[in-house]
Amino acid sequence: MKVFRNIRFIAAFFLFVGISSFGFAKTLRVGIVFDGPSDNTLGFVREIEEELPNTIHTNDKILFPADSRVAGKFDVNKIKIGLVQLMGNKNVDAILAIGPVASHLAANLDNYSKPVIAAHIYNATMQKIKQKNGTSGVKNLSYIDMNLDIGQHIDKYQEIKTFKKLHLLISPYMLKGIPQLADSLKIQTEKAGVDLKILPSNIRAGEIATSLKDAEAVYVA
Repeated sequence: MKVFRNIRFIAAFFLFVGISSFGFAKTLRVGIVFDGPSDNTLGFVREIEEELPNTIHTNDKILFPADSRVAGKFDVNKIKIGLVQLMGNKNVDAILAIGPVASHLAANLDNYSKPVIAAHIYNATMQKIKQKNGTSGVKNLSYIDMNLDIGQHIDKYQEIKTFKKLHLLISPYMLKGIPQLADSLKIQTEKAGVDLKILPSNIRAGEIATSLKDAEAVYVA
């Protein structure tokens, strides 16, 4: 249900962009930048394209041109370049960022000359993303805040098994793309009286197994 709620939000956002900007039915061309590609990302795009006709006015059209899609290939620099290119592309009216890193980078641009929506913000407060009265407070920037509470996850985990040391297995791509993440997680674990050890997931399986040999609990991001 959450996926479809997000799709309806995205549809409403793009419809609002079209109406507020032009005041009459038009075709809105949306550029997409995403972390992957991955099955989840491509599936999300398909669901948006399938659901949009059911949520917008019949006289309006929202298109996602194939030549205006940027696959970040899990490379932070590629995503940054892609966002700049889409922002400067005259054939793109608005930008949709899909995936946690693409969304974080989209929510931290210096220039919003056209509307941008970041679809996957884990926790706006934790990521130190702009907020004002329930919105971004920035013209042309909207985002969906999933408001994931890692501290609550740890509390629930402790109900299953108590521990004082937690190993976090996470992609270096995530740590580079969302640099505030590690510090925020450490603050939350310290509040819970837990020592956090961050373990990058790009090392060999044998090295991971060795690093987890004395682990009390493991959190897989």
